[in-house]
Amino acid sequence: MSAAQAAQAAQQQNMAARVAVLQQALNMWQPIFTNTYSAPTPGTVYNIPVRQVGFTKKFWVEVLLTLNVGGAETETLNPQLGPANIFSNITLNDLSNYMRINTSGWHLWLLSCYKQGFFCGLSGGGMASFQPNPGVWGACFTNDSPMNAKSNFGVIVAPSTYATAGQTVRMVYEVPCAYNDVDLRGAIYTSVVSATMNLQLTLNPNF
Repeated sequence: MSAAQAAQAAQQQNMAARVAVLQQALNMWQPIFTNTYSAPTPGTVYNIPVRQVGFTKKFWVEVLLTLNVGGAETETLNPQLGPANIFSNITLNDLSNYMRINTSGWHLWLLSCYKQGFFCGLSGGGMASFQPNPGVWGACFTNDSPMNAKSNFGVIVAPSTYATAGQTVRMVYEVPCAYNDVDLRGAIYTSVVSATMNLQLTLNPNF
């Protein structure tokens, strides 16, 4: 068998396995960690052990912050992708301790935009628009649903400025393992008891 034939055979076997999984498997969300931290220090590293079952395609990381102010001051949101900067680094090591993800929070947010075919870039940077119309991942669209699932039902929320305590910031990250929900290359079979994955989140030291 030639190298080309071997590659083609491997691709066919991979496709057959993928189809078998997609036909039989059920999508599930498994909560693996939740905690509340009082007055966290910028630069803190949170190590989250991951031990679950199934074929893991991605992780969702939801962060909810309550912000305070010191004295008479006004805080302003970072103009460079705002709350996506909450984590300066996100690292995912798989069951073989192989580093799958090692990047910044804002980069993961941009990746989520590109994967869904929405985000094309800033108009001020000379980026031309394309179809479908550009949007951003984590944003709600205008609609007339009585369920109020629109702009005031925020997925990612942050005030542009604030001068009073008790302001809320909410950010959601997608940490991918597989390419997407259909292309399962990169997904991790986690039904093992002999190893543990680790998801590491670094709170931005320059908060």
